[in-house]
Amino acid sequence: MKGVDPPDAQYYRNYNAESLLVARGIQGGLGFLVVLHKNDLVVDQVSSNILSLLGWRPEDVIGRPVDYILDVSSVSSLRNSFVHDDFSRVNAVPLIFRTPLGAPASEQHWLGIPHISTEGVILEVERSTTRARGGGESKNFAHVMQLGKLRTCCGPSEFVIALTDEISRMCAFHRTMAYEILADGHGKVIHETFQNETIKAKLEPLVKLHFPASDIPNVIKKLYLSQRVRAICDNNEPEVPIVPAINPRTRKPADLSRVNMRGTIPCHSEYMKNMGVAASLTISVVIKGVLWGLIVCHHTSPRFIGHNDRVDVRDLAEYASAFLQRIGEDTSSLVQTRQAEVFESMMRGASLSGGLLDSDVNIMRLISCGGVALVKASVVQWRGRAPREDHIRALVQFLAGKHIGTIWHTQSLPQELPVALEYR
Repeated sequence: MKGVDPPDAQYYRNYNAESLLVARGIQGGLGFLVVLHKNDLVVDQVSSNILSLLGWRPEDVIGRPVDYILDVSSVSSLRNSFVHDDFSRVNAVPLIFRTPLGAPASEQHWLGIPHISTEGVILEVERSTTRARGGGESKNFAHVMQLGKLRTCCGPSEFVIALTDEISRMCAFHRTMAYEILADGHGKVIHETFQNETIKAKLEPLVKLHFPASDIPNVIKKLYLSQRVRAICDNNEPEVPIVPAINPRTRKPADLSRVNMRGTIPCHSEYMKNMGVAASLTISVVIKGVLWGLIVCHHTSPRFIGHNDRVDVRDLAEYASAFLQRIGEDTSSLVQTRQAEVFESMMRGASLSGGLLDSDVNIMRLISCGGVALVKASVVQWRGRAPREDHIRALVQFLAGKHIGTIWHTQSLPQELPVALEYR
């Protein structure tokens, strides 16, 4: 692909699973980070930009109770959020931080997003956006999307294409695309949409391009499963370190695997720069616990996506995943029905070819394809969109030479048989 090289698999191997989960820094454009001891809420670590944002030096904060920098009502709200069993469902907690002089901070409107674990509480703190979340005020994507259009889709790919268009309208990124992870692990961009023609001319199209399985290693896939929505607001901004790098209690770096403001892996940052992308939003599409693919949004300039909007996107993704699972179950039932109809048609037909090709319920309907060919001895028959007869015979010879079993498939026939480029 011109101008864009996927991350090298060897580069990823240099980042083992642990190093990917315990990034040493954060995206400073989103806010700052505070790591607290779970029981007494003493500050163990902070991101160094707490100095520029609140005026606190990290060394003056570390080792002190959080109420040293947070007002009393905010501490109470934070503690109340800990009673929830599912922390992923906890709404952001409004917080007011003190300044070193004891007065309210000049920027009072902050949101705290707590992540609790056996090691402690990781508190993401980001600037509050104008839209509040809660009750009827929440603009939940899952309720405002065009349900009617999505419900009429006939298969997972079609549904994801419609979902991609919906996310594009709602999130307003320059490019929004659907990336499907295929059975052999490699990926394909099945759909993309652009905000306008000017942006389309600026960004190189990716639709229909295939990417190797090493483009998203298994350790990265696990991150996409544990964190369904991931935003990078400014890829050109330097990473902000966490102080100290090693937690004094656990003797380990903080686990940032579920933290949105986690820093970007260097090779992925370079990947984005090569594409001319400054900000991104990645949404996981999961079916029965397996990563089906991703909805990926790109922006050519920095773009901040607040917590409330990320929660809306997450809810939409979960709705979509549930609906995709239902589509898969319905499709499986439909295939079984059509299979029985095709077999019955073959039994009724005067010949095998008649039952497979010429009945109202033929094999094209069973496997949902654009064309089919039946080769028996020296006779070639085809229906729908299919190569010429000489091409079909050449394909049969190619398959015979491979000594395959009863079924053979490929995602790219021209790579195996270059003459197949002429089939188009």
